[in-house]
Amino acid sequence: MKTISPSNEAIRQIMDWLKGQAQWSAAFSMVVDRQRDRVVARVFAGDDDAFGRFAQGVGKEFFGWAFETFLSERLATDVPDSPIDDFLKRRGWRLNPLGQRYLRAMRDSAPTLLEVLDVAPGQHVDVADMIVSGEPFRVHERSASRQIKRWDKLCARVVEMPEGRVFTGAILPITGRETMQFVGVAQQAIQQLTKQVAVAGTTPERFRELVREALKNSADDFLVLWVAQAVAAAAPPRIVNSDGDDIVFHTRRYELRPKARERLIAAFSANSELKLTGERPRQWSWVQPPADRAVSRDAAEGLALDSRDIGDPTRVNAASLELKGAVLKVETNSAARLQRLEQLLLSLLGADVLAVTTEAKTLEELRAEAPAEDAPRGREIPRRLRERLEREFMEKHYRAWIDMQLPALNGATPREAATDPKRRAAVVELLKEMENKSAHGAERNQAPFDFTSVWQALGLAHLRR
Repeated sequence: MKTISPSNEAIRQIMDWLKGQAQWSAAFSMVVDRQRDRVVARVFAGDDDAFGRFAQGVGKEFFGWAFETFLSERLATDVPDSPIDDFLKRRGWRLNPLGQRYLRAMRDSAPTLLEVLDVAPGQHVDVADMIVSGEPFRVHERSASRQIKRWDKLCARVVEMPEGRVFTGAILPITGRETMQFVGVAQQAIQQLTKQVAVAGTTPERFRELVREALKNSADDFLVLWVAQAVAAAAPPRIVNSDGDDIVFHTRRYELRPKARERLIAAFSANSELKLTGERPRQWSWVQPPADRAVSRDAAEGLALDSRDIGDPTRVNAASLELKGAVLKVETNSAARLQRLEQLLLSLLGADVLAVTTEAKTLEELRAEAPAEDAPRGREIPRRLRERLEREFMEKHYRAWIDMQLPALNGATPREAATDPKRRAAVVELLKEMENKSAHGAERNQAPFDFTSVWQALGLAHLRR
């Protein structure tokens, strides 16, 4: 027979009791409606149907957050002003002391933002509070700790029980790039609240109470941010190249005078930007070093799609060229790159061009043309070989990554930013985000990558708590 924990039994009993309490049922409905209205207005621009479709997938999380907000609020009602106090007065005798203690802790709890430092699946997680300064602490958790990974960010309530700190039921996972929005909301609420008191005369205990009150008051804003993040994550990602250009595959064909072929081969051979990659037919890559490429901050808002030079992964293969007979075919993945390449080509082709044709296709158009999923496939690579190849590729990629110009670092390389005190924190967050995604990739049968060597190469191992 499965044993119900004191905390779960306490929540079950107070939920059953609330159904028969008109005053508290109405108060709970007001909290749900308030949070729902704010989400609909701020995230869905007033579109109730859009919210309804979204809520079908996250209704449990939304309800759980609203319920815990309700239990931890002091409401403008007759005494007692807390549903938990009223329940304990009337029905508390039905709970054991641990259940009663859990409800009182829930009543006084406030959400905060936590960063996961370490995980023992099925046992506990070690976390640091990103809003309230202090030493990292351990949270005992069996179920959620099996899915939580290092560097996850969680918006949650933590309460003190005899066995140690534990999570309450509602946990909102936060993606790395949205973290500072949550921190900003909390800090703003704390600042506004502390302005209302004489800070000089505020004791540490009173200040902690003010912080807890400010975080309680931020619960609705935390929910709005979480929903906005979840909606954005569900949308198809923007696919860009490393210049920040939207991916549109272009093919341009130049029909040349027959006698132009040999002269063109010689001109291409003398150009440092064009690297010979094939003899029959003649093929080249247009290789751009980092300093010569445009760097767009927009690239940080999408998935970067590019191939890189095998000999030097910091250099991007920005286009491929093929000369077959008297036809030069050029392929690249954005209109901006094609325009820049044509400036180079026209200076080399001169008056030898007889005709030009161009074809452009989006990713969606290419997907529509792709073979059906049930088409015959080749033999699968054995798992051990696949994992070894993936590991070797990742090792080579990240050795080069530390010297790549990154839009997320405003065009600086991780090595450059790691030596700059003003930009070092951004590199640390990038490393945490990549390590976190790699850990979650193991759930999709992707071999996890050990980032220890990357932290060490950048001289940041001491910041990897």
